Amino acid sequence: MSDIKTIWLDVDPGHDDATAIMLAINLPNIHLLGISTTHGNASSYHTAINAARCILAFGGAQLGIKVYPGASKPLLLQAKHDPEIHGPDGLGGVEGLPAVDDSAVLAMIAKDEEGETVQFNILCDPHAAQIVLDAPVPAVMIPINITHTAIVTRDIHRRLLSPSSIPDSLPDTKSSLPAASTPLRHTLSTLISFFADSYKSTFGFNDGPPLHDALTIAYVAHPELFTKTQRYRVDVELSGVHTIGETVVDVWDYRGCGDDSWASDGKNCIVTQSLDVVKFFDIFLHCVSRCDTRSPLNK
Repeated sequence: MSDIKTIWLDVDPGHDDATAIMLAINLPNIHLLGISTTHGNASSYHTAINAARCILAFGGAQLGIKVYPGASKPLLLQAKHDPEIHGPDGLGGVEGLPAVDDSAVLAMIAKDEEGETVQFNILCDPHAAQIVLDAPVPAVMIPINITHTAIVTRDIHRRLLSPSSIPDSLPDTKSSLPAASTPLRHTLSTLISFFADSYKSTFGFNDGPPLHDALTIAYVAHPELFTKTQRYRVDVELSGVHTIGETVVDVWDYRGCGDDSWASDGKNCIVTQSLDVVKFFDIFLHCVSRCDTRSPLNK
């Protein structure tokens, strides 16, 4: 087993964020210290509550993991949310999670702390994203063209619901999927199904939804899954009338940045360029099985 990686997770749950939380709690070589939340897919209130619901559902309560609510709005711009994709509360359509007003959910929240060229997470607060990129620490970016390869296909969805089920030639419909073998798997299935419907109606994805945020945890736990990476200078467009929030990658090194500096004058970001999708989903499904043994949803 790889050495244990200690991490802090910052998310805005969000369906794919929920899968990232599940991985972070249940991957054996990840030690999750805590979770901070921000506005984004939904309001900061909803994302904090959603993170707490996920911690409880995925077995994180007994590990002492808590949620620390963060920014409720961007540094300079108006807040943007994404109800068309994630529903009005950020986890639309998901069945079986603990209720929003469950006392155990509220106990998880720490009370003493306060397009093609434009990707939603950066568009929500481009100025904050640039601050992160200018920090003198190595950064890794998993761009949307890579996360869009991590698709929960019907076969993956079937294996998620029932690991022992046998592939068949039934039509590609929800009704042809097997019954969930545990309550946890039912909850995850409803999460995937809502996300799939959103991506199909909004973006024309017919094969299933992508698990964007889960790949960040996968990179920390298993960087070998990302079979090609390249270090570049990456910045965020902050002043363009039509282009604010665009991520600009200096592919040809026009700025002449040296490799040794990570901060504002150097090649500040490792950009992933490929993913072993099969191995990623093998790890993901193994993690679901591990979560099955500890989730209170199955009690």
